[in-house]
Amino acid sequence: PEPEPPASPDLPPAGTLVTHWMDLSGTTAPKPIAFQEDAANGFDKEAKLVIEDLRDLAPEAGEPEGLRRKLVMVKLLTGRTHQIRAQFGLLGWPLRNDVLYRPHFCRDTVEASGLDPFNPVLDLRCYRMQFEFKDHVFDVSVDPNVPK
Repeated sequence: PEPEPPASPDLPPAGTLVTHWMDLSGTTAPKPIAFQEDAANGFDKEAKLVIEDLRDLAPEAGEPEGLRRKLVMVKLLTGRTHQIRAQFGLLGWPLRNDVLYRPHFCRDTVEASGLDPFNPVLDLRCYRMQFEFKDHVFDVSVDPNVPK
């Protein structure tokens, strides 16, 4: 069964370290995720990110009444498969159009929009990447083209 989001209807504030435990043993998605480590059941890979900044966004035309949207900037501390999608889905804040990690929140919206539910366009963008390769540090930045 899909884990339930916490009782809080809001995201943790900026500066918060968010930690979950993922089961990455399978080859299919969605990747199972839990609030606490449970190695006996496969939840043995720590997934960490920091919420660096967040702000409310105005609803767009055609969105359901009462839908809340936020722009969230995170810093990944681990790089797990589907990590951002899984963590925000578990928190009750799925990425827009993410039918994989919180389908009961998103499926009707995706189907009504005419998007392919098996290949939706997610609101997920990378604006900066830093990594080491062969003793060199690479830092790549791009314009994330985020809503104003």
